[in-house]
Amino acid sequence: MLSQHEPAETEVATGVESVPSEVFEGEVEVEEVLVRNSARQETLQENAQETVKEDGNEIAVAGDSAILVPDTSSAKLAGLSSASETSADPLDEGDREAVGELAAAFRLTATGIPVLKGQSALTGRGDTGDLLSASEFAKLDTLGLDGVHLTLDKRLQQRAEKLLKDFRVRYGSIVAIEPQSGRVLTMASHSESEPDSAHLALRATFPAASLFKIITAAAAIEHAGLDRNSVIRYRGGNYTLNRYNFAPSTRDRKTMTLGLALGKSCNPAFARVALRHLNAQTLSRYAGYFGFNRSVGFDVPLEESSFELPQGDYATARTAAGFQNAKISPLHAALIAASIGNRGVMMRPYIIDRFENESTAYRAKPTVLGRAVLPSTATEVLGAMESSTTDGTARRQFGRSRNPMVKSMKIASKTGTLSGHDPEGVYHWFVAVAPADNPQIAIAALVINKGRIRVKGTGLGRRFLESYFETEPDLKTARSGGGSKARSNS
Repeated sequence: MLSQHEPAETEVATGVESVPSEVFEGEVEVEEVLVRNSARQETLQENAQETVKEDGNEIAVAGDSAILVPDTSSAKLAGLSSASETSADPLDEGDREAVGELAAAFRLTATGIPVLKGQSALTGRGDTGDLLSASEFAKLDTLGLDGVHLTLDKRLQQRAEKLLKDFRVRYGSIVAIEPQSGRVLTMASHSESEPDSAHLALRATFPAASLFKIITAAAAIEHAGLDRNSVIRYRGGNYTLNRYNFAPSTRDRKTMTLGLALGKSCNPAFARVALRHLNAQTLSRYAGYFGFNRSVGFDVPLEESSFELPQGDYATARTAAGFQNAKISPLHAALIAASIGNRGVMMRPYIIDRFENESTAYRAKPTVLGRAVLPSTATEVLGAMESSTTDGTARRQFGRSRNPMVKSMKIASKTGTLSGHDPEGVYHWFVAVAPADNPQIAIAALVINKGRIRVKGTGLGRRFLESYFETEPDLKTARSGGGSKARSNS
């Protein structure tokens, strides 16, 4: 059974009265919600003509097929099941042929070592057995096969690998993505327990834990009209969520804003958000918007992150708080953070930059997967995530930073801590977007360990960001805004 760990620190914000549960039951209020949802769909259609900037070039956003929209049963990628049968493949025909040749070229190296097992996620799915191991990925990264060039930043990749090895993590991964392009800058994996296991960044057997609160918050803001200053009433401790305190009640006396509840990872507050303002179907729909239960078109086999529809109020409350029903890969976790930092637009992640041989020339280009949420929603969520670093569960770790840029910079982040069984241990998550007011990088860091640990995901993430901003002097003008017991860092 999964169990969430309780942080030692608690803090309760007080403020105005929270919105009563009846507010969305009247005709006027329901009509307003429908208007908001209608406006969302109109805005999504308008975004078919939107462009995004990358290195000074305009890249057209794909049309309706690039928009993540719901159907009557669940959220689906329009291109996968649209009435127009538009292809969801973000590549044109020429690109698909080039990538097909690229995938074939990767099957065996000059030394006969299989580098890419199965099929590329762009040309067909591979199952768990098709995932690259960390050692195979290292060969892919270092051999420079047949004109293949990866997107990885060599210095950052080496730094991430060194962090994981120096701290001797039982299982650990660090992923970094450029929010505006989907370019993968770092994809590191290390395991002291299973050195030859599948690359951890590609596995989606890991409980999302409190990272799922990002999706719950986005749904509450966009679907229910809340904002980061909306006040939530709850009772009991800030982190324990059980049958005593999961349901709304007249006994709810404590209050916390939605933004601070995200930063402090307050479980009963998110249970209230789910039961007062959302439902299981809405959570499922927004999980779909953010890429659960579907391929994100990565260049090498990647397990799909999964979301199961909760049954009943208790399960819905616990799902919204991150206790159950959502599993995710580190690469997808970084991609979700990147989409929040990219004004709600989710880009296709890519790690193959270019490929050239006698018969094929392929160069990757930034491609939009879809709009997860509206720009205004992303802005609110990003602002709420800043409280994790300033007042919440990441505050102590970032308070230790000796990097003056990181110390003064606005960083939007979210932590998560949950016990799990695949592999066995306590999962320590950290995702971040920085700088929050001019996003340049989105990261995910995961550490899985038992008992005493040397570092958590937040510690890895902070050190990695320090390294990144040491190598990015042009960002200095950006506006700033020992072992321990495995405790909560939700």
